Amino acid sequence: MNLRSAEPQDLVRVLDWARAEGWNPGLDDASAFWGADGDGFFVAEVEDQIVAAISVVNHDADFAFLGLYLCLPAFRGAGSAMRSGLRR
Repeated sequence: MNLRSAEPQDLVRVLDWARAEGWNPGLDDASAFWGADGDGFFVAEVEDQIVAAISVVNHDADFAFLGLYLCLPAFRGAGSAMRSGLRR
């Protein structure tokens, strides 16, 4: 399991996961969140495949927003997020 900062192309994939889950609030907000804090997006990989993601976007020193906490169905319940460190 590897945890790393997300790249822009990773965000596209994670937003596709969100759509597939039926999430639609804020899908068009991703570019604004990335612009506010591009360092606030993370992915977990297994064998170079992204299996989980989370964002913690800092808007200022007093406000952050946690979102996009997603895991591929095949990896849910297996502790993927916890082993990767996504549980900060």
